[in-house]
Amino acid sequence: MTGHHLEHTLARRCSYLEIDSEVIEDVKKGWLFIRNELDHILDQFYGRMGHIEFSDMNLDIRSLKLKQYRHWANLFSGSFSKDHVEQVRMSGIAHKRIGLSRADLTMGYAFILDQMAIVLERRMADDPVRLVRTIRALNKLAAIDVSLALCGCDAVLID
Repeated sequence: MTGHHLEHTLARRCSYLEIDSEVIEDVKKGWLFIRNELDHILDQFYGRMGHIEFSDMNLDIRSLKLKQYRHWANLFSGSFSKDHVEQVRMSGIAHKRIGLSRADLTMGYAFILDQMAIVLERRMADDPVRLVRTIRALNKLAAIDVSLALCGCDAVLID
């Protein structure tokens, strides 16, 4: 995907999902709660690796968790910078290279989002309107993010 085409695609997706400055502000506020619990969420995520086919791979979990933390911090910034978009696309390519199916990628994403929603529910229980807005904002940004990762999965690999 060329830079211009990617920018157009992102703009179209943001428009479709009605991502505006309020959505970005909502997701940034959610990050204030998520960031302190992300390590625990990722521990749970990697603890579930036995549920997918390549659980016996020798993975550097500490390095993967650091990459994921950076990834989620970038996503919650709401910027969709060129660096973030390229990192997500390359992540999709890496997942394809190791044999992670699109279904497993999507389920992993859903698991992490569910754990984030649990954190938000607990931390924002006193403001249910803000809670719903924050979860909706997170879902919108995550939909674009996972679509970028799946584009990476679709990439033709040349070894």
